[in-house]
Amino acid sequence: AIGAGFPLAAVGGRRDIFEAVIEGRVIHSATYHTNPVGLAACVAALKEMRVPGFFDRITRLGQMLQTGLTEAAQKAGIQAIATGVGPLFQISFADHAPKNYRDAVRSLDVEAYREFWALMLERGVLFNPHPQECWFVSAAHTEHEVELTLAAAAAAFAAMKKNGRS
Repeated sequence: AIGAGFPLAAVGGRRDIFEAVIEGRVIHSATYHTNPVGLAACVAALKEMRVPGFFDRITRLGQMLQTGLTEAAQKAGIQAIATGVGPLFQISFADHAPKNYRDAVRSLDVEAYREFWALMLERGVLFNPHPQECWFVSAAHTEHEVELTLAAAAAAFAAMKKNGRS
């Protein structure tokens, strides 16, 4: 998030430790720490995040997606649930929300996730194909994208059911 999709490196720590770098007594170098495009993207991202209501908006959109995906799966008769915090969540093809990492791994249905991923891609929705990765809502997303995603998901879940998935 810090580079708004551009490669950018950041290091943080206590002032007393970084004074040597600030004063030039120690040289610090990294590949992306002074890239002007990455730094401009970082400044733009931080400005966007400071707009009042920014986090409330993406949190609301994330909750809409989580609720809508879970309801679409239930309506189609597919065991899947979306869980997470606001704009960051996962979809689990299981009969319950995972309680912790071990539970999530134990209940992981890789085949169902990959089938869902492929069906969503056919419908124009791209997300990470790995079942343990998260979905993210960004500042670029609006209710329109959420509605399109939920419509695609409803169709994908229906196709999964037609294919014999439960």
